[in-house]
Amino acid sequence: MKKRVLISAVVLTAVLSGCGVNKTQLDKASERLDKLTSSGLPDSLLIDAKSELFDAKQAKKDNQGGIAKECYKRAIVAMEHAEEVLAKSLSEKKPQMINKLTSLKESAKTELTGLHQTAMNTVLDSLSKLIEKEWILEAEKQSTIADSLLTSLKAQQVQANQIRSTVTGAWKFEKQYTSSVNFLVNAKEEKIFTFFADGKATFVEQKQGQSSHDLKEDYRYESYGTWDIKGDTIHVKTNRFAAVRQNFMERHVKDGKETWETQNKPAYDSTITDGSQDRFVAFTILKEDFKKQ
Repeated sequence: MKKRVLISAVVLTAVLSGCGVNKTQLDKASERLDKLTSSGLPDSLLIDAKSELFDAKQAKKDNQGGIAKECYKRAIVAMEHAEEVLAKSLSEKKPQMINKLTSLKESAKTELTGLHQTAMNTVLDSLSKLIEKEWILEAEKQSTIADSLLTSLKAQQVQANQIRSTVTGAWKFEKQYTSSVNFLVNAKEEKIFTFFADGKATFVEQKQGQSSHDLKEDYRYESYGTWDIKGDTIHVKTNRFAAVRQNFMERHVKDGKETWETQNKPAYDSTITDGSQDRFVAFTILKEDFKKQ
């Protein structure tokens, strides 16, 4: 009797497993879902398929064949819907996106210049890559962003053109460091932007003297490059940086004895290509902190 019961249980397990879904089906579904995911479809279209397929695999692992099969079926239905959306986006929206990209490129070329055009082209390059990958739904979102950006950049360009002639020239910032506690503190700091009419620019920053109770400074740095305006912000792209002087002394007290430790660094003149010495200053800040010479 016990033997018959055991055989019946084995047969029942086999029957239940047969009603489920096999590993090959789940693997193919996973490949299908991976392909959809790499197509650029938004998560909102794939979340049901991902969830149902995960549940199907888990049920399969737990020997719940019936549940695994139902979850698998729902996952396939969700993927079929996503594939329909993808096919429609390629057949209907891809040509629209290509035309939109062409129109935006023409507008950027004819209506924008300088940094404004550069900013627009960066977004359009991203849009172009999305279309090439056939991520059309993402491209549609990017085209909306590009539309808004074009409007904004055109307004920024008007603003930049209004202040451009005012910016040209030399602007100097000066600050004197003193202390009512320590009369030895006496240092002068200077920063000078020079914006030339031909688009070249220099930026000099230097300080000399005892700037605090524990620090003496004597440095001069010079940056060379080009300038342009985006909106109300002046951009200085530095292609050469020179450390003319960089000498420092720090005060230390040990066992009641005061000493000044010299920390001089070598001068150098270097070509800059990584943007690390680029400068940005809003025109309002330039007018507030600097005086035009």
